[in-house]
Amino acid sequence: MEVRFLDSFLEHLCKRDPEIEVYPLGELAEIFYGVGLSSEDLSSRGEEAVGVIRPSDLDFEGSTYFIGSPKVFIEKRILIEKKIKPHLEPNDIVLAFSKSQLRLALVGEERVNCIAGEGIWGIRLEKKLNARFLGKLLASEPYREWLDSHRARFTNKNEGLEELQKLLVPVPPQHLQMAVGLDLSREADAAWFLVGMLSEGDLGKFKLFLMYDPIVRQFISGYDKKNKNQAQILYALFQAFRRWKQYLDQGKLPENHLTKWLSITTFLLEEMSIAFEFPPGAERLAKLELLRSTLEKLSALLDEQRMRPELNPWALRQMEAINHLLEKSLEEEKQSLLNQLDFEVKVEPCILKGEKEVILHFRNNSPLPLYQFRVHTSPYQSEVKRRILLSQQELLWPLHLPKLPPGEHFLEFKASFRQFDGKKTLRCLKASFLVANSAAQNPSTNLGVSPYIVGSPVDRPEMFFGRKKVLQNITCQLMGEQPNIILLEGNRRTGKSSILKYLENYQNLPNWIPVYCSFQGAEGDSKLSGIHTKEIYYILAKTIATTLYKHGFSPMVPGYPNLKRGRFFRFSLAKILLEYFNQGRYFERFEDLLALWLELISPKKILLMLDEFDKLQEGIDHGLTSPQVPQNIRYLFHRYKNFSGILSGSRRLKRLREEYWSALFGLGYRIGLDPLEREEAKQLVTNPVQGRLVFIPEARDHVVDLCACQPFLIQSLCNRIFEQCVQRNETYVSLRMVEEAAEEMILDNEHFRTLWDYAATERRRLLLCLIDHYSYSFERASIEVLESKLLEYRILFSMDQSLGDDLDFLRELELIKLDKSTSIPSYKLAVPLMSRWLKKHIDRLDIQRRAQRECREKFLT
Repeated sequence: MEVRFLDSFLEHLCKRDPEIEVYPLGELAEIFYGVGLSSEDLSSRGEEAVGVIRPSDLDFEGSTYFIGSPKVFIEKRILIEKKIKPHLEPNDIVLAFSKSQLRLALVGEERVNCIAGEGIWGIRLEKKLNARFLGKLLASEPYREWLDSHRARFTNKNEGLEELQKLLVPVPPQHLQMAVGLDLSREADAAWFLVGMLSEGDLGKFKLFLMYDPIVRQFISGYDKKNKNQAQILYALFQAFRRWKQYLDQGKLPENHLTKWLSITTFLLEEMSIAFEFPPGAERLAKLELLRSTLEKLSALLDEQRMRPELNPWALRQMEAINHLLEKSLEEEKQSLLNQLDFEVKVEPCILKGEKEVILHFRNNSPLPLYQFRVHTSPYQSEVKRRILLSQQELLWPLHLPKLPPGEHFLEFKASFRQFDGKKTLRCLKASFLVANSAAQNPSTNLGVSPYIVGSPVDRPEMFFGRKKVLQNITCQLMGEQPNIILLEGNRRTGKSSILKYLENYQNLPNWIPVYCSFQGAEGDSKLSGIHTKEIYYILAKTIATTLYKHGFSPMVPGYPNLKRGRFFRFSLAKILLEYFNQGRYFERFEDLLALWLELISPKKILLMLDEFDKLQEGIDHGLTSPQVPQNIRYLFHRYKNFSGILSGSRRLKRLREEYWSALFGLGYRIGLDPLEREEAKQLVTNPVQGRLVFIPEARDHVVDLCACQPFLIQSLCNRIFEQCVQRNETYVSLRMVEEAAEEMILDNEHFRTLWDYAATERRRLLLCLIDHYSYSFERASIEVLESKLLEYRILFSMDQSLGDDLDFLRELELIKLDKSTSIPSYKLAVPLMSRWLKKHIDRLDIQRRAQRECREKFLT
């Protein structure tokens, strides 16, 4: 049948498949016309320029058009001034009419930094229609004929928009769209191909469903048990198959080997999706074993199917792939259940004050029962046996202990058993308990002063714990003839200053003289925040000279008498340097001093450690600090091989993209400060009070968990615990005492308020509240859930922002973290103490209203 006109094509298509709906294009897409620009607006290519796509940029290759490189550009500032709409997006369709023919192309990732120029029509589709399908359909004979017949109207923007909005477009099922959009050759006509595909009736449609349905394709190509929820995947596939099974039940599909396979597969998908929703344990395993026989029937049916030449080989491959993955899914889940061995052991009481007998606990947290179970303890001998130990069952038995010295003691549990499949297995676990010293019952015990440091950097080596990897990394970067500049990045109170203080006395930096310099002590300006350029170089020179003096050198200043060593050295130095820098040309004068002092200490080298280096940005913003300062410091590091540095600052260092920063940071090796390793965090809790206080293991671990291994929070919480022990004359710390100190800490802790302020916008603060709320509900705070909640609250994002940007910002502040342990990644608060603070001090409804008001004000201005 010949299809020459658009109306007859659509009529014929709908007769072949009544389920295909036809819509005006305006209901399926946003249609826009390119921007008319004068020659004064256009420019040559530059870093701040955006490409302008014109009809001549649509180039022809083979049988299709593509978008070539733009030849003219427009500066971003002009886009903003003229309020020109946003850039082209991937999968936008662009149309243009030349004198001889229609030009049509699909926007790819390489053209997203472009806008449509005059003569270009753009079509941006909703999810209902596939862009590749529509692109090929518009290039087909019926639509080209329609577009050519309306060519004259497209020269007028308003008339052309009206015509395109009224253009009728079919919306077939997704698998048909995929077949046309992805697999149709360039030379084939999409309209003819679509009609031909529907000529086989419902059975032909089912074959196409197997080959092109996106859910089937995703299941086959994207199967990955580690990152997917099996119950959801199988249920989605069952939903896709169920429609065809209903056609079979209604007699719309003929009875044959293919439809028999359809019937069995649909049943198997439903049963397997149900099995995956059973609690992980013997019930799920038994259900999966029952389904194995159905899988074997399916495999036998496919063996017969291979002998039938009428079946499309591609469809047969899809059927085989589905069978294989169902079998793989069943086997992997079975092995997962068998391999999930989880046990819990503990000793009660966990603190012994004169007791000679304890009760041992052994709990099977595995999803399956174990049998021929036996557990033996050492070095204090005991043994217990059971024929069967059910899932979640706990064994309790007594153990008599000899007289033990005060302190922490360990007990090893060796368990041997057979798993559900008969495999013999051995597991070893440890539990600890404390023996209280005699001081625990002495009410006059004097604990002394708290050793925990709160608020100021750690400057006592005995209180510096962990960071071994960071120190090793720094040492490694400073080795060699040309040492690397180090950018030490971390959020507020992550221990950056403590590391720099520790490096001042670090013994593993041969030939280096570490100079610690902080701009926090600068006088600054009386009206604006920031530091004058002269003062920056004055502070650097004074700090370096003072440090060299401590190391036995006598630094001199050209044009001034040599300074005498003694108690007035620092005062004399300050006076001379003030006069020296008052003469102007601050950087040149500083470089002269540096070169002189480097020669003085040779072969030793200077390691300049600049703390809170990003504070210089404030001075640059307010015109106090020259933007040339970062360039100058870069120059010094580059020129003098015996001069290197560690620049410490917040995570915002990588957000400083100005040219004068990037030139400096391009030289640097970034080292990020994350929370302590768990074992290091435990040492920070217990080691400072060793011999004075004893933390029971559960209390110690609870401190680490509440503080998320962050050293400042650990020291703050432990300091409060220490004060409690002093008041109560206690020498051991229980879980209850940790809880009481935590509740007291969230009442008046300014750290959490500061972090809350750092979020900067009410929308981000609302996100924190929502993420905290969903942490205690069945539904998790996935990006989809958060997005839908913000839409429900009518909180929108501008074109240059996204929800992902806000979440990344909060992750950089270490306020939230992404949890990938579940099937759908979700967000949670990084610090449990922060969650408690939110519940105590923040009204979520109030923050919601503030965020809504902030959103309205932003979009109105």
